[in-house]
Amino acid sequence: MKSKSIIAQLLYVLIAFMAVSCVADKSEPCPSGEPTRVSGSIVSLEHHGLRGASADKENSVERLELWVFDEDGHFLERAVADLSGSTFTAKIIPSEVERRIHFIANYELADPSVWVGRSEREMLPSISVADDLETIRMWARISYPSIAPNQNLGQIQLLRNMAKFSLSVTPPAESKLYDASYALYNSWNKGTLAPFDPNTGSFPQGQITEPAGVVFANPTSEAAFKEADGAHFFYGFERDQSNIGTGAGITCLILKARYNLPNADYTYYKLDFVDTNKVRYNITRNHFYKMILKKAKAPGRPTLQEALDGAAANNIFLSAEVQALPAFSDGSGMLTVDHTYMVFVQGEPSGTFQATYIPQGQNNPDYSKLTVSVSTPTGQQAAVTSAQHEGNGKIKLTLAQQENLTKRSDVVIGVQGNPDLKRSVTVLVREKYQYVFFKANTSSAENNQVTTQISAGQGNELLISAKLPDVLNAALLPITFKVYTEHFYPKTGGMILGIEGGKTLYKYVLTTMPQNKELQFRFKSNKVNSAENIAVKMDYFHDQTIHVTN
Repeated sequence: MKSKSIIAQLLYVLIAFMAVSCVADKSEPCPSGEPTRVSGSIVSLEHHGLRGASADKENSVERLELWVFDEDGHFLERAVADLSGSTFTAKIIPSEVERRIHFIANYELADPSVWVGRSEREMLPSISVADDLETIRMWARISYPSIAPNQNLGQIQLLRNMAKFSLSVTPPAESKLYDASYALYNSWNKGTLAPFDPNTGSFPQGQITEPAGVVFANPTSEAAFKEADGAHFFYGFERDQSNIGTGAGITCLILKARYNLPNADYTYYKLDFVDTNKVRYNITRNHFYKMILKKAKAPGRPTLQEALDGAAANNIFLSAEVQALPAFSDGSGMLTVDHTYMVFVQGEPSGTFQATYIPQGQNNPDYSKLTVSVSTPTGQQAAVTSAQHEGNGKIKLTLAQQENLTKRSDVVIGVQGNPDLKRSVTVLVREKYQYVFFKANTSSAENNQVTTQISAGQGNELLISAKLPDVLNAALLPITFKVYTEHFYPKTGGMILGIEGGKTLYKYVLTTMPQNKELQFRFKSNKVNSAENIAVKMDYFHDQTIHVTN
């Protein structure tokens, strides 16, 4: 066994020497054999937790590298992919045995030759990156039994190496806060490309991996604070906060606002991602931490530094909800619901959501203490006629009849003997949403139908554009936009090919409200005779039909 190990090491040294000439020509190490073309498609995983995504920063893939390892996890070569929308092609050496490929987005491996023969368990955890680009680094790892010429590597789901944060403050009439803005503080200055478990040598998603030598990122200046409207985001690297002492700087949001009066002095509030004042949520890559602040009970600290140095304002000066892992705690337990905003547009007679209460210091839920009540805002008709706990945390809603008006109820989940621990779920019953406009090229839809003439031939463009109404709440995201077509293919990136009911469709998952709430999707004809009826469907909206004529 020892002689085999020595031989293997000598072989990798030999590969490293062979790679030097190859690197000079192609900027990549090369094992023996002629490279073959491989292809695939990429999609970035949606941020886990509640709703969200911001157009370019978190979804763009401007560079994709394939790092190829052998069946024992030793690095062989790096290939730089050619990107076209959400698809890619690359050239790697074919193999009749297993190959492990790490797909790395928006990162350039500076000198691949120095890594030849080294283990993926050494290479991936040792590379850390800062938030120094307009994009986020992403990663995926897939093992293939072999690599054949012209092989399709399939759909690659990329995991972002950062977390996303947002803060939404309700209008001043409810929150008592004016001119609210916020920023992320005490976030690490760098993160690893991939999650890694040193105990098992594996790369499991959800494993928090902090690089060596991390320090806090430079604090955000007040001039760079962003509007606290739920549509402006910050990004930070993951962090294990399970063992941080109370005196250490924890990852938090700082809110700057005027309390009670629009001309009052600014004060500052510290918002922690906690379920109690002692137990904090870890910050995990590819998760979305969304906080909604409903009401302030008092002004905050007079300076930003005092807010940072002081205790969290959650549930002391503010009524706030952390919806990323929807959880809320007052120090005596944790109460969670899997939805905080629900809309029913299909005339459904009933609906359900899940609630869980875990008492302080315990690991198992106690469903017996859950309470349910329903209220309706003044001047509105009720959306929920009754709400019942059916056991095991399942809350059943009996819904009002759908009419041509919006009905609303607030379903409040509480805990017996704990009057301050509550979660409110907003429920609407209404007709389907209408687009402000829906167009096919320059033709506008009427009664959910639109006709557009496109010249016969391949490669002619179809532009689908739509504007979402202001009343569409971002809490409903993610929403899937589907285009059913046999004669067109997408030129807009991020669309996923699928088959539904025997029909070809392209899906786009909308995870954040686009600028001006306007959507645009570009398609090109793939047949000379491209005339057809295209169905366009989107959650919560009326279906649209595009009649294409030649």
